[in-house]
Order: sequence, then structure tokens, then C-alpha cells
Amino acid sequence: MKKLIRRSFIGMLALTVVAVALPAQAKDKSEDELIADLGSSNEDTVTSAMLALEKHYPTSTKAFPTIKKLLTDSRAKVRRKAGRVLGVLHAEVDQQNLKDICAMLKASEPREQMDALISLRGLKAQSTIPDQ
Repeated sequence: MKKLIRRSFIGMLALTVVAVALPAQAKDKSEDELIADLGSSNEDTVTSAMLALEKHYPTSTKAFPTIKKLLTDSRAKVRRKAGRVLGVLHAEVDQQNLKDICAMLKASEPREQMDALISLRGLKAQSTIPDQ
């Protein structure tokens, strides 16, 4: 019984160390490294980079041009996250960016439509939502 408790304790301790180390590794990346990750072919890398930029560099506008380009990405998960990040950070967007976000409203995936609406709300651009 003592061995079982000891193994459980060691296992929990190891998991705790890993859980603490993972966010620290993501935070260790510089803003430029995260922006470079936005060009990855792996969608999880791209979305993780956008999340890290949103959390660790919320006042920087350096990544906005790259994130705006991702609004037309072929991967739905990347498009959705790009719109959400721009909305959360209240980015300055132009008419073309708004059209790209509104194009997500026509997607067959309800989550993409919802993310587009949330993005427009964050950008204070609800007036661009079509009446249909």
C-alpha cells in the first residue's frame, strides 16, 4: 500500500512539474518568434502562437498585419482564431478585413459563424453584419 501511495505521489509530482513547465516554455518565446510561428504549416502551432500573442503581448500591434492575412487562410481553425484575436485585441481593421470576417458568416460550420460574430462585436463593427 505504501508503494502504491509513493508511486501515486511521484506521478502527481511529475505531472505538476510538466504542467508548470509547459506555459513557461510558451511564455519564453519572444514576440518575434511567435510571429514567425504564424507562418507554420501546422494549424495547432499557428493557433497556439496567436493565443500566446493575445495573452502575453496584448498591447502590441506588431503581429496584426500577419494575423489579418490569416483571415483568408484555408484552415477554418486558423481563420476562426485570427478573427477572435483581432476582435479581442480591438485591432484597427479595414473594409477588406471586415469582408473577410463576414465571409466566415457564410461558412457551413456554426462555430465559424459564431466566431465571426464575436469578432465583429469585439471590433465594434456589428453594423457590417448582413441582415439575412
